[in-house]
Amino acid sequence: MENENKKLNIEIPESTLRIVKEAQESYRRLAENIANIIPKLPKIDILKFQLPEIKTFEEIKLPPNLDIVREQNAWERHKEILDVENAVLGIQTEILKEQKSTTKSTQWILFLTILGIIATVLFSLK
Repeated sequence: MENENKKLNIEIPESTLRIVKEAQESYRRLAENIANIIPKLPKIDILKFQLPEIKTFEEIKLPPNLDIVREQNAWERHKEILDVENAVLGIQTEILKEQKSTTKSTQWILFLTILGIIATVLFSLK
């Protein structure tokens, strides 16, 4: 009984009281900020995330294997490179044909020039 009548005098340090008050103030500010943010959040309709019911196994469509997709892409790039190389070879073939005809023309011009010089020399001697 004596203990019940006796009051305990416990002194809480000022620093502890200050920390508790700062924590309460921080909590109050946080609660106000969250209350301001929550109305701005979009509402998420969870039913949109439900998977559709699959009745048969044939309805399941798996995505393609990434290795297969990479291989197909590599073959497509390879085909495009070969097409470009074929086009370049075609252009080079036409250029060589033009050079060949130009070479023949040059040979004829050179032959006629030499023939003209010879004719001029022969006629100038007479």
